[in-house]
Amino acid sequence: MSSNKCMCSGGHCPQKDSCLRFTGAVYGRQDFFVVPPYSPVTEECVYYLDDRPTENAIRKQANKLWKHDGCPEGKEMDYWMQAETYLLELKRNSGLSYF
Repeated sequence: MSSNKCMCSGGHCPQKDSCLRFTGAVYGRQDFFVVPPYSPVTEECVYYLDDRPTENAIRKQANKLWKHDGCPEGKEMDYWMQAETYLLELKRNSGLSYF
């Protein structure tokens, strides 16, 4: 299994809640770092994979949902939040093939 598909147990990493190596679902074989790769000295992780969807992806999904519902006025933030939640869950639950 290649190193970019290695998962992380998180440990004391402050970035773990938004890192796909910690939040992502794993199907089949599971490989983990022996020690979480976050460095408190540099305050970074060279293996960090952001699990948040891009603004452009959220915009496209929100527009799709909005159109599907008949383009109602005044609900922009509702559709944005729905799209962001949907894409975040999709990314986290799609397994490591998403990388």
